[in-house]
Amino acid sequence: MFLLFVAAGVGLIFLSLFYWALKRGQFDNIEGPARRMILDDEDDD
Repeated sequence: MFLLFVAAGVGLIFLSLFYWALKRGQFDNIEGPARRMILDDEDDD
């Protein structure tokens, strides 16, 4: 029974951290610098 409460507590912590990240705009620009780095078409000639 103890592990059930520990698992629920850890789940609530991660859920609250995810909600915090959503509110701070961490997922607003999905196609940001990481995608630009892969699709960089700059010629180095």
